[in-house]
Amino acid sequence: MQLENHPLNLSFSLGYTAFRLQRMVLESLTHPIPLHNHGTGCFEFHYILSGNGTVLSDGTAYPAGPGAFYVTGPLVEHAQTSDPDSIMEEYCLYLKVAEKRQTAAGIPPEIRSLLRQFHDTKSCFLPQAPSFGRLMTAIFNESQKKDTGYSIQIESLFKELLVLLVRTGQKNSEAEKKKKKAIMRPPDRTLLLIDDAFLYEYPSLSLDGLAAKLNLSRRQTERLLKQYYGKTFQQKKTDARMAAAVVLLDKQASITETADGLGFSSVEHFSAAFKKYYGVTPTAYRRKGMHSGPQEGNK
Repeated sequence: MQLENHPLNLSFSLGYTAFRLQRMVLESLTHPIPLHNHGTGCFEFHYILSGNGTVLSDGTAYPAGPGAFYVTGPLVEHAQTSDPDSIMEEYCLYLKVAEKRQTAAGIPPEIRSLLRQFHDTKSCFLPQAPSFGRLMTAIFNESQKKDTGYSIQIESLFKELLVLLVRTGQKNSEAEKKKKKAIMRPPDRTLLLIDDAFLYEYPSLSLDGLAAKLNLSRRQTERLLKQYYGKTFQQKKTDARMAAAVVLLDKQASITETADGLGFSSVEHFSAAFKKYYGVTPTAYRRKGMHSGPQEGNK
């Protein structure tokens, strides 16, 4: 439900792009906004003032609350739903963008870069964005009061909003690159930490524990193991335990002692894991006096 609707119809150009700010709206999301999209060149800038709910944008659901800012661009499917006991209110700036038929010659490189990155921003969601809130509020106030020079002020505020949006996108992109770099960085020390962990801590080593040693997330750690070892964490741990098992059995440790030393909860669990890995039980292995190597599925 629209509480206030302020037509703008303000047009200006920046480089090879024409912007038309159509209207600024204050609305209360008392009813769910169903999944929908807008046509070519159409953008919406949203800023949530109060209430809580869910925003679905470009296939991803985001929990939304006060301070959230998000953009829905051309053809991006999106929907908004308030929590039953916490109705969301938001500012929404509607605008249309068109690329003019002219070459980029003569346009400063920084403007070309800014516009290119903006056009690539079809969807974004920022859960806490006070700087965006300040600008959206200022644009709303100007559109509401329409004091002398308001169109100049709104154009200036929007350009500041545009720059902030692109810079925030760049920072997020850099953060993603750093995450990838953490996975792709020179692996010597990382691999040494992993090797030591599986060599000395295999009885009790957990994925969370290894991730903490590497200062990575669980998912990053699993990807690192797959990348450099071709195995999951559990496969690596099983390899380490089973390698230690034959050493202990060869040293005439009892099966119970071996199971305890490897961190198994019971002899039965150890025996089952050993047979699955080597194809024989620990008792049969000891009788043979030699191990037959892991089964094909455990390589």
